[in-house]
Amino acid sequence: TPVTIDVLPNDTDIDGDTLSIDSASVPSEQGTVEIVDGKLVFTPAENFHGDAEITYTITDGALTDQATVNVTVNAVNDTPVVESSIADQTLAEDFTPYSIDLNTAFSDVDNVDGDLTFSVSGNSNIQVAIVNGIATFTPTADWNGSETLTFTATDPSSESVSQTVNFTVAPVADIESDRATVVEDTPTIIKVLGNDTFEGDDKVVSLDTNHGPANGTVSVNLDGSVTYTPNDNYHGTDSFTYIVTSGGVSEFTTVNVDVTPVNDAPVAKDDTAVTGEDTPVTIDVLPNDTDIDGDTLSIDSASVPSDQGTVEIVDGKLVFTPAENFHGDAEITYTVSDGALTDQATVNVTVNAVNDTPVVESSIADQTLAEDFTPYSINLNTAFSDVDNVDGDLSFSVSGNSNIQVAIVNGIATFTPTADWNGSEALTFTATDPSGESVSQTVNFTVAPVADIVADKATVVEDTPTIIKVLENDTFEGDDKVVSLDTNNGPANGTVSVNPDGSVTYTPNDNYHGTDSFT
Repeated sequence: TPVTIDVLPNDTDIDGDTLSIDSASVPSEQGTVEIVDGKLVFTPAENFHGDAEITYTITDGALTDQATVNVTVNAVNDTPVVESSIADQTLAEDFTPYSIDLNTAFSDVDNVDGDLTFSVSGNSNIQVAIVNGIATFTPTADWNGSETLTFTATDPSSESVSQTVNFTVAPVADIESDRATVVEDTPTIIKVLGNDTFEGDDKVVSLDTNHGPANGTVSVNLDGSVTYTPNDNYHGTDSFTYIVTSGGVSEFTTVNVDVTPVNDAPVAKDDTAVTGEDTPVTIDVLPNDTDIDGDTLSIDSASVPSDQGTVEIVDGKLVFTPAENFHGDAEITYTVSDGALTDQATVNVTVNAVNDTPVVESSIADQTLAEDFTPYSINLNTAFSDVDNVDGDLSFSVSGNSNIQVAIVNGIATFTPTADWNGSEALTFTATDPSGESVSQTVNFTVAPVADIVADKATVVEDTPTIIKVLENDTFEGDDKVVSLDTNNGPANGTVSVNPDGSVTYTPNDNYHGTDSFT
């Protein structure tokens, strides 16, 4: 700041002469001095501050004298200035970090190096670290694009100056197309990042839903790989597009997939069949079984529980023979083969019941009994059986018996004699099932005679009719016993008659005494 200094008022001349300034000087680094209207005008050198010393000479027109003006130039803060412009920067994606010295780009006459502070703004993806005026630039991995960075230099008094630099980061392809070979029906992990060159740790893999696989599905795994799953039984080519986003920038490429064929197992489907009890049935199970590869199918094996029946493979078909008298549901398990792979299915066979005739389970032995035998029983349930029916479902009857009494209750035949009868009868026992089917067996019963009558002896008084109780010493069991006389063997010396109670009355001939007999 220039200053006007009136130096003459304190200068004197004893003669009273008028004084004037003859000349003045100051060191050039301190400034300049001029004589203007009898005064000194001091202009400090640019940005000078401190003590300046002006030497001036006064004159009275003949003689001169010198004196000094000491000027204190107080410092005034100067704004920093752009010393040199930083050129716009053109870089490649993921460039190598480098530095620019901001100390040479800015200056401040008031301050030596290090008294300025520097800052930067406008950068989001270009990382800048400033240490001691050195700005170091580091890329955001995989980012490309443009940013305008403003660098500002600020002095201790907060005066500042800025300059703007355009940064252009050109893209570099980090993604590479992929090719994978996948086995039919096999989900396969494809490491799509394996041939890519993304530097960032924040890379995210996603899928282009508009360009997904036509013949399968694909999903992204946590590690950035993808899993491709071909459609069932598909083989051939397929492709899909994936995207990698890193450093705020997305790149995409295609994965070409070759799905190689494998032999597919045949598919066996369950069958049904119906047959009658004890009747074999042929079942053609192959027509509804399939093989996606078109291979010819054959029956490899077949089995059925032994209590249900047996199964054979005859001319490419199953022949099922139910177990004897089996009826109900049978389950055949069979295996089909395409020559390499197999599959199993089931044939459910309904075996309809057919009524079976009862059979003689065991023959009843011929029976030899004594007259007036003690009643006894034979279990007909063990003598007959019927595979269709449990005990109690058969009904029993007997025929051919006149004198041997038979009562059948719950299959138990109880035999009771006719009192005093003896002789032979052929009894036929018949078992009948609920459907009316029956079987019979004949048993010969022989009842041997037992003597029930005992000879009698009586003493009669001459000319006295006498009752003789002939039955008292006999053992007839029946209540219907009838006493009669053998007319061919009557008494020779008397007469005899039968009384209603079965006793007889013997009357000797008049005046006879001696022995007599009758039958």
